[in-house]
Amino acid sequence: MSAEERALDELLGAYALDAVSDEERRMVDEYLMVSPRARQEVSEHREVATMLAWTGMSAPDGLWERIAASLDSAEPPRPTGALASVIGAGGDDRVAAVESLDGVRRSRAGRRGWRTATSWVAASAAAAVVAVVAVQMIGADDTDDRRTPLQAAVSEARDDRDSVVATLVNADGDAGAEVVIDRDGHGYVIGSDLPPLPADQTYQLWGVIGEQVISLGVLGAHPEIEPFSAGEERVATVVLTIEAAGGVISDGNPEGAYVGELG
Repeated sequence: MSAEERALDELLGAYALDAVSDEERRMVDEYLMVSPRARQEVSEHREVATMLAWTGMSAPDGLWERIAASLDSAEPPRPTGALASVIGAGGDDRVAAVESLDGVRRSRAGRRGWRTATSWVAASAAAAVVAVVAVQMIGADDTDDRRTPLQAAVSEARDDRDSVVATLVNADGDAGAEVVIDRDGHGYVIGSDLPPLPADQTYQLWGVIGEQVISLGVLGAHPEIEPFSAGEERVATVVLTIEAAGGVISDGNPEGAYVGELG
């Protein structure tokens, strides 16, 4: 394992908790494209974080403030091409936007760098919180179904009047998945009705946040309930594309894409 891979591994816990800067998120996104092991680790972190939110367990006082204070700021990427046209689209316009998704490009800031020593400590602390919670929950009941808290979290988010929900449909008008995002930016893809994909393909979720277009996660070939983080910004539209296994960094495949407006 190279030094760069080790450095990126140290970011995975913070990435799963959405405690990284935009620049660091882009670096981890690229790493996840080529590392199945890292994708699995992020998925496990997110599931444990979801359990943390559901069970009401609290992080140490001041941890999240210290993480937020240590993060660098970066100019957000801006959408170009067809995916940008999804913003505000509805009805026939939305279908047309799906059909032209091959023009999607995500702007990427040119600045690259590594976090400061303080940020590394904050990232490690965030990862440690997830690890400690995992040990506590597993020790509490080794027989628990780890999917059950996730299903309960989805139900709670659906029942919350402050949550936003979208039904994702393809160009033919067929519904394939549901997305729920709660008031704190915790998101869930309910994809049990999606057609299963072959092993060499995956579903990938994209979000339109203001003028930004970002990847919200690579979901695998047969997602059922998949958690993701939408952050603090309001996601207006979500797009689910079918990509080669591992996902893509900046291009969305228009064929078979699903789109939904959150409201």
